[in-house]
Amino acid sequence: MSPLALSLDPGIRGCGVGLFDVGSRSLVCASYVKSYRTTDEPLPERVRGMALAVKLHASRVGHVVQIIYEWPQVYQGSKQTGDPNDLTPLAGVDAAIAAFFPEAALCGYDPRGWKGQVNSNETARRILRRLSPAERATFEDLDALEAKLEWCERVGKEIKETGCKQHNTCDGVGIGLKFFGRFERERVYAR
Repeated sequence: MSPLALSLDPGIRGCGVGLFDVGSRSLVCASYVKSYRTTDEPLPERVRGMALAVKLHASRVGHVVQIIYEWPQVYQGSKQTGDPNDLTPLAGVDAAIAAFFPEAALCGYDPRGWKGQVNSNETARRILRRLSPAERATFEDLDALEAKLEWCERVGKEIKETGCKQHNTCDGVGIGLKFFGRFERERVYAR
C-alpha cells in the first residue's frame, strides 16, 4: 500500500474525503463517506462513528501518513450564519479521525484559509478544473455533481443549499489540493 494523504471536509452524518498519493500528489479516491450511526444516538457516539467510517474507508485504500482537514471557523457579527454550536461536533470528528491515525502528520485550514470567500458553485468548478482526467475518474458521482452544478447556475442557487452531498466531496478534495499547492488562486496578469 502506498502512503496516502487523507483530506476531509468534516460532517456528523457524512464527510467529503479525498485520498491522495503522497509521492505523486495525485488524487486516488474521492468519496462522500456516510456514518453508520443514527441521529437518535448520543452525539459522542455519532462523532466516533463518523470518524470510524472514514478510518475504515481510508484504510481500504492505503496507509494514511498525512491528514488535511477543514477546521470549523466561527465568524463574528454579520458574517455568522447558523448556530455556532453546530461546529463543535465537526471539530470532534476532525480530532477523532486524527486519533485513529496517531502516526499521521496533521494540517488544518479554516474555510477562508483554503478557498477564500468564493461561493460553493465556483469553488466546486475550480476544484474540478484542477483535476486530471485520471483523477476525475476516481471522483464518486461526478456526473451527478456536474449536473447539479449546471442546474444551480440556471436557477441561481448554491449547490450547498440543495441537499446535494457531492459538494462535500469536492471540498474534501479541494483541501487536499490546497495542501499540495494545486489550489492556488488563478491570477490574470495584463500584458
